[in-house]
Amino acid sequence: MWGDERWPVMIHAYFAGSGAIGSNAFDEPVNEYTNEFGIGLAKVWAVGHFHPYLSGGGATITGTINVDRAPVDGDTYVSNSGAGGWVSSGGFLRLVDRINLGTFARYSVASATLEGSNRSLGGWQLGLLFGWAWPASK
Repeated sequence: MWGDERWPVMIHAYFAGSGAIGSNAFDEPVNEYTNEFGIGLAKVWAVGHFHPYLSGGGATITGTINVDRAPVDGDTYVSNSGAGGWVSSGGFLRLVDRINLGTFARYSVASATLEGSNRSLGGWQLGLLFGWAWPASK
């Protein structure tokens, strides 16, 4: 998040990715993964050293499927992107003047056509937050 403490809201951007490895009905190795970039606005409150926040905005999410069909047909690789949105909530503690440590939950959604069908991309993300505060707390 970025902004001035005098601003009513802050700018919030993120980059995230996930993936899985498995096999299809023909026992061929399949790698599926997504990556996403989101930008939006966040409202951050101060409750002592704890800062809860609520944020949301737009996202672009890319889904990729790679099927290893070698040696007969070679690899099948498909990738496509879709535009969507996200919402997030979390909180962090301001430690040692400049260090932020916390947790968040985010839900993102978009769709894209992969292998001839419309696929839902995104989903729930839970994570830890570690950041550098600027300016330092007084």
